[in-house]
Amino acid sequence: MVYTKKIHKDNALNKYKARIVARDMFREIDFNDTFSPTAHPVSVRALVSLAIIKGWILKTSDVKTAYLNAVLANAVYMHPPKGLGRGKKLLRLKKCLYGLKISAKRWHETVVAKVKAFGMTAVTSDDCVWTITRGNSVLHIVIVVDDFLQATNDESLRQEFIAHLRTDYT
Repeated sequence: MVYTKKIHKDNALNKYKARIVARDMFREIDFNDTFSPTAHPVSVRALVSLAIIKGWILKTSDVKTAYLNAVLANAVYMHPPKGLGRGKKLLRLKKCLYGLKISAKRWHETVVAKVKAFGMTAVTSDDCVWTITRGNSVLHIVIVVDDFLQATNDESLRQEFIAHLRTDYT
């Protein structure tokens, strides 16, 4: 368990937070099984430049607790956190946790399936850049782990995309 305190700007305590983090240091996993693509910085700069030049809307959004939305393909077990009182029993995980080496790859696979379901296509130069054109409306996105950078000439198309994401993620 990782415990943190959320502090307001005026240094007053806002709330306590606890997060279960898996310790995934004991399994030997092939790098190809854990690799998750990351957007090239050039792609981010290019999208921002395109939006500025064309006068498009440029926004970002974030998926909270992204890795917890990714389903595990194989059985993964962990010891319960201290204080849970389950003795020597193991817990079988159904979804990814922070700390698992496979979490980033599973999250990326999950979000790519969602983006494809919206009708977007990946650009050939970067696996994390996606685009869709509907008539005169264009939406480009760059996926950076759990953040989405969106550039569009039609806010309603962007809102439709965000609503599509919200059917599964917050």
